[in-house]
Amino acid sequence: MGSILTSTKKMLGIPAAETSFDIDIITNINAALIFVNLLGVGPDPSIFITNETTDWTEFDQEVLGAVQTYVYLQVRLWFDPPQTSFTISAIENQIQALSWKLNVIGDKEVIVDE
Repeated sequence: MGSILTSTKKMLGIPAAETSFDIDIITNINAALIFVNLLGVGPDPSIFITNETTDWTEFDQEVLGAVQTYVYLQVRLWFDPPQTSFTISAIENQIQALSWKLNVIGDKEVIVDE
């Protein structure tokens, strides 16, 4: 499934070998992963990454793509925000839509587990 840090850096357009921004990206990834956990998907407690060794295996295939996209969009908005308000608004709308969908999936998982 791949490294959370490496795949997020790739989506941001940052080569895996470039480590200058890793602490900033890792901090933002961890914040986004907490939000994912609060939406009800993923492991409990939330994943906390410190380097490129943590991968996406803790997430079910059903939600993996949505979680990866959510994490990328949150990190993009915090780490490298677009220069136009139109693009920022578009990213925020995508985050809101993914949040809703992940929350619905998270609620479904809770109902199934009962």
